[in-house]
Amino acid sequence: MATTNFEGYSHEQLLAMIASVNPETVKARATQLAEAATVIKEIGSALKKHQVKGWEGEAAHAFQEWVSRAGNATLLLGDYSEAGGKWMTQAAQTMIEVKANTPKYDTSAAENLDAAHKFHNDPDAQQLGRTAHTKLTADHQQAVQQLTKLAQSYEQSSAEMNKATVPTFPAPPPDFVPPIDNRHGAYLERPGAGAGPADSGAGGAAYGPSPSSPSSGAPLSASGSSPAPRSLPDAAMSPAVGLGPVVPDRGPDVELDHVATLPDKVLPLAPSLPTGPEL
Repeated sequence: MATTNFEGYSHEQLLAMIASVNPETVKARATQLAEAATVIKEIGSALKKHQVKGWEGEAAHAFQEWVSRAGNATLLLGDYSEAGGKWMTQAAQTMIEVKANTPKYDTSAAENLDAAHKFHNDPDAQQLGRTAHTKLTADHQQAVQQLTKLAQSYEQSSAEMNKATVPTFPAPPPDFVPPIDNRHGAYLERPGAGAGPADSGAGGAAYGPSPSSPSSGAPLSASGSSPAPRSLPDAAMSPAVGLGPVVPDRGPDVELDHVATLPDKVLPLAPSLPTGPEL
């Protein structure tokens, strides 16, 4: 594990480095991460247990899968936050120990050493100088050891936090509802969807007008398409009195494969022409 070589720094420089660290701030952030991890894991567990109700079809299935995957990612986020809190707490504790165990710079010993250099012919001054040099050297070495310990703690905490899996949250499904034709406000046809009330054959037609629908003035047949033009006698153009509207032979589509809102009622189709005896 490579760390900075602090031997080349003076005792005063090493003390300035130690003075810049703030273990209380780091410890407070670590506590926040640990508390957040608990809440995040509760959310992840709730997402994993969540069951989609009152909704069926492909969109509901896609939504259920997305919720489950989001729950897994949330649980990983909780683990990630927990790991950060754990190793930041250890780093903060190392900061506290380093600040407490690093000796202060002995100004008295430094003055004695300067005096020994100045009065190098004085035997007493030389003895004081040797004692001062030993003390200053030992204090400097202790400061180097404490800074090395702090740097190693930083590296270990960083390495352990990097081992934690970074969560990747899944993107939501592209379509929770069928695509909409914004020009006409109608749901477009979906492959595999059930037929609507206006189409008893295969398809998946939905409610509302579509670009291929005939104009509102043209009558529709029971199949939903415009009848072919035909030539009729003038007398046959008036509908028979008392003839009711043609009712579709099946109810409206109630399959929950989309979230479209069904109309309040099915409008009757245009009345059929009478088919009485020839005049």
